Amino acid sequence: MLRQAAEAEDMTVSAFILSTVVPRAREVVHRNRDITMSARAYEQFLAELDRPAENVPALLELFSRSYRIQFGES
Repeated sequence: MLRQAAEAEDMTVSAFILSTVVPRAREVVHRNRDITMSARAYEQFLAELDRPAENVPALLELFSRSYRIQFGES
């Protein structure tokens, strides 16, 4: 079926497949890379960024631990 469709479009099978797959891949990457929000949500987002940071005790404790990372066999 792919070969018939490619021939109907005067394309190779690879070119035919890529002509469909590449635009879809761009759409997926775009959707997962960019954030779209309303003007109101954007204003709220900026307001949250401007708020002073608050201490989160669990995170402070977590980051105060010392870790040793080992690679390979122990």
